[in-house]
Amino acid sequence: MMNPSHIERRSLAEQVYTHVKRMILSGELKGGERIPEERIAREFGVSRTPIREALRRLEEYGLVHIEPRSYAEVVAIELAEADQIAQVRAALEGLCVRLLAGHATEPDCAALEQLTADCRALIAAGDLGAVFEKDSQFHLELARRAGNACLREFLERLDARVQLCRLVKCLTLAHVSAALGQHDEVIAALRRADGEAAAAVLARHALNPTPDT
Repeated sequence: MMNPSHIERRSLAEQVYTHVKRMILSGELKGGERIPEERIAREFGVSRTPIREALRRLEEYGLVHIEPRSYAEVVAIELAEADQIAQVRAALEGLCVRLLAGHATEPDCAALEQLTADCRALIAAGDLGAVFEKDSQFHLELARRAGNACLREFLERLDARVQLCRLVKCLTLAHVSAALGQHDEVIAALRRADGEAAAAVLARHALNPTPDT
């Protein structure tokens, strides 16, 4: 039987994980900036143990780097690296929709539409960090429904880098709102079983993340 204190600690670590991740994705914490562990401990009224557990998870995800027995900081990437990541993302997501277009069902499209609607609701609420997370869910859902487990695993591993790209390119709520129309285009192309059209839209989405607003 699970120890209740262990369950409570995991719950606290989950809360801290979510909080720090949102701080990073919202831009409150910048690339190369140290995680304010003492401040977070005071805000949550917790010991360092759940904070370190949360930071280890964020390191595994790829947003945080931990210096052994020292401090943790937000991973920083250069603009050139962000461009390279966008190229890889465009290629992998293009393959996703080419595969999915051959067997996309109405429930597939409806699920993608719901995620897009959720993004729009979060934009209206002004929660940039939550918008980025929900937008990632849309793109990972494409991979999940494409039916290729290896491709999905690659994109899940790339997800943190994609998030860092958004930050280094200083994407705003206005940018994301303008780009959501491309989600609609992808879904429409899938309904027509046109994988090439969907791939072209996703390439624009990845390579030009700041469309005219």
